[in-house]
Amino acid sequence: MPACLIDTAIIVDLLRGHQPALDWIESLEVEDRFISIVTVFELLEGCESLRAQRQLERELDGYVTLPITDAVSFQALAWLREHRLRAGVGYPDCLIGATARVFGLPLYTLNVRHFRALQGLRVECPY
Repeated sequence: MPACLIDTAIIVDLLRGHQPALDWIESLEVEDRFISIVTVFELLEGCESLRAQRQLERELDGYVTLPITDAVSFQALAWLREHRLRAGVGYPDCLIGATARVFGLPLYTLNVRHFRALQGLRVECPY
């Protein structure tokens, strides 16, 4: 399987030990597992204890984290202007989608509906 950007909900499934997520992630080479820095923010925000945060940090060691570049920011802003009111796409999804598009990666997500509105983005549901 080629390199891909992995959305936040999939990492949540992995942390919860969801078997389809575990099976899917094992099918990827470690160097092909990318996440957006936005996903890191979302996941850290969801931690309710230091133990959970440590578990998360261990999991995130297995991914390449991509930054919010100027190109990502401007693409996300354009998508937010176009799709927030029409399709209900929020700024975190726009930033994650723009990261995938700018870095030339398909986005693997469980929330295909939100991301389908973002033109030029390859979106897949892994399981």
